[in-house]
Amino acid sequence: MRNIHDFFRKIEQNKPMRIVIFIVSMILINSMYFPLKEYAVQKAMLNGNVSFSPLLYTDVTEVTSENGKMNISGWILKEDIDIVSIKVVLKPEEGEEIVLDTKKKESKDATEYANYLGITTISQKLGFETSLKENRVNDEKSYEILLYVVYRAQEAEEKVKVTTSKYLYEERIYTYRPESTIIPNIEDEEITKVICNGTLYSYMPKDGAWIYGYGDCLYWIFDTSVEKNKDENLYVFLHLYTSKKDNLAEDRRIHGYDNRDFILKDREIAMNQSTQFRVAKAELSGVLPITYISTGHYDIVTGQSNWTSIFRFSQRAQ
Repeated sequence: MRNIHDFFRKIEQNKPMRIVIFIVSMILINSMYFPLKEYAVQKAMLNGNVSFSPLLYTDVTEVTSENGKMNISGWILKEDIDIVSIKVVLKPEEGEEIVLDTKKKESKDATEYANYLGITTISQKLGFETSLKENRVNDEKSYEILLYVVYRAQEAEEKVKVTTSKYLYEERIYTYRPESTIIPNIEDEEITKVICNGTLYSYMPKDGAWIYGYGDCLYWIFDTSVEKNKDENLYVFLHLYTSKKDNLAEDRRIHGYDNRDFILKDREIAMNQSTQFRVAKAELSGVLPITYISTGHYDIVTGQSNWTSIFRFSQRAQ
């Protein structure tokens, strides 16, 4: 005890030593603080809720592999903001997420999409790219590609974790999880072409429903082994959101979208009687630039939606 007491007394009487100890203490504290802060940020990000942000436009455009590294590229744009940083988050159905820093770059795709939407007030049209060692991902799993974005809007810093609605699987980009998605087998020339060459936007396994896009059309596929899909008056709501709301009809402008709801049988494609599927088709050609679509199965009796799907759709991208 006396040795300890003498040690502290020497420090108290030696000003240069006190200064040195203070500086070393600050260095140690800072060296611990910033890693802990970064860990806390990463932890909060991993535990944060994932959202679909209608006014934050994103896409993942390319995945390449070279020298044992996988490279992922995409773009992001939003009106009236200053993007501070972007992280790519790869999220498996089960297991830990992979968080990757990105580099910003110019993006022709982002500029073209902004022009398609007719939005002239977008200040940033950013591309991003990131890379990781191929052995960090499991080839038997798909990974939802999320973005963790930090941006400034009206001098306030905001953070958001959004889905790109894209999935990484075996070094390819999908709009669904291939290892857990059942693809309907329908013996019809048109529908086979849609399934093989179109975009699967949504898959609701419990509801026996799929939504495909092909060309300027959307297709709804319903499995009649699910009892509610046999309903003759099955009602599908279809809301088309646009960047040019002022060009909507006056009664549509109030709600902010173009309402294209329909009864399935009114848009139903005739199928072979032996098939267990019903298919509806809606043409979207000539529609104003579509920022995103909200659609689903609405139960007229209960006044509630059995399911709802929200996704981006662009005639430009078809």
